[in-house]
Amino acid sequence: KFPQSPAGLQVDSQSIKKGGALFEKEVAGAYLFQHYNLRRKKEFGIIESTHQMDKAARGEISGDKLLARDLFKQSAELISCQIAGMANFKKQDMVFVMEGSLFWVGYNYWKTVEETVKSLTKYKVRFKEIKDCGIVGAAQLVV
Repeated sequence: KFPQSPAGLQVDSQSIKKGGALFEKEVAGAYLFQHYNLRRKKEFGIIESTHQMDKAARGEISGDKLLARDLFKQSAELISCQIAGMANFKKQDMVFVMEGSLFWVGYNYWKTVEETVKSLTKYKVRFKEIKDCGIVGAAQLVV
């Protein structure tokens, strides 16, 4: 079972599906800003989205820049472990279709994933963005 962070335990306890999707609640954009709000210093206000957390990380809005950056890095590194683990398990180079703005535009996110994956596996891992990938993504990879 995936061990949750203290903030992750709180996020889970306030979620509709308690006890489910624990890893997602640690790393996904839908939840990252909740981690920020739970861990922020009181002089910083509450944020409403991971998009706002990205702006705080970049210094575009007032917020705990270091905490926001740390949360993006931690999420990216956890995702990297899963990706490298799959490549190591399959013993082959792999292409991953990544969707969502967190991966592609979140503060240093894809760069952190790319660098961390390289440090965890000898296999080459590439990332591909396909618009509407839920509909056409798999077909494009096969062709």
